[in-house]
Amino acid sequence: MTETVYDMYLSALDTLCRTHAAAKQVPFGTSYIGRGIPALTLGCGVHSLLYVGGITADLRTAALLLRFVQDYCRAQEEDRCIFGIDVSYLFHTRTITVVPLLNPDGAVLREEGEDPKNPLTERLAAMHSTDSDSFFMHWETNGRGVDLRRNYDADFDICMRRAVCIGDRGYPGMRPESEPECASVCRYLRSKTPTDLCLMLSEGSSTDDERTGVIAFADGKSGGDHRTRSIAQILSRDIEGKPFETDGAPCPGSAKDWWRTHAAGPLFELRCPAEWSAQDSRGMAQAFLSMPNEELPPIPGQTLVHASLTLQYAKLRKLFFHAAVL
Repeated sequence: MTETVYDMYLSALDTLCRTHAAAKQVPFGTSYIGRGIPALTLGCGVHSLLYVGGITADLRTAALLLRFVQDYCRAQEEDRCIFGIDVSYLFHTRTITVVPLLNPDGAVLREEGEDPKNPLTERLAAMHSTDSDSFFMHWETNGRGVDLRRNYDADFDICMRRAVCIGDRGYPGMRPESEPECASVCRYLRSKTPTDLCLMLSEGSSTDDERTGVIAFADGKSGGDHRTRSIAQILSRDIEGKPFETDGAPCPGSAKDWWRTHAAGPLFELRCPAEWSAQDSRGMAQAFLSMPNEELPPIPGQTLVHASLTLQYAKLRKLFFHAAVL
């Protein structure tokens, strides 16, 4: 049986945990199809933080978070600082839960063009009157066709009125938290409240590149918290001065708007620009998720893609560490 990107991802997690004692793998939830959604925990401090990637079926944000875990573990083992931050201090004062890939079913559809485990694969493609190979190439929802960015209990009735076709960007599902992936996030946040900070990474689309790199934040129950705004300003500087927006612009069905009524700590959303073609994605994933060393292995035809991803991580690296300590 051919190894899927999900298998590669699990292998990467296992390798990280075997190599670095600081990274502990724990269950976080399950997907619509029943695939496990593991998390990695770093540290043992009282302050709780959550980083989530792979929301829109993109392996890039998953790979970026895996590299962060690797950098954190190496610095902790070597007792050194990163960006002036003592990682040993982070280890003993913070517990960071990292969910690199929240949407494994969507990732399989996007990277493989099919999913034999998903009984809805053919139906989803047929609803859009297209062949599965070209359709799933730009897939952004989960295995049931629900946009995991819009499945939260925040003005959900507005989402339903705006609902588009199943499988399209923005489709919120039939009810809040209907998708087990989003339910897992909510269950974690409810159980860990107060969570000091939540960072959610998603991939921007080719239609909203002008809004990529934006940190949108929610203040939690405190509303207009000065600390939250200060953190947003610092984090936006970490990604080369990209602008940030407050929670003043409602986003129905989003984790950001849901979080405002359920927590006291800040939540930040970071949209990464879509800089490579879908045809290059699997080659990038294979190289990045399976690499054992610091350098990306050279693959003919993929060099520019890998260089772009490495450059992107270099820009986000400071943000990941600053978010943990602020």
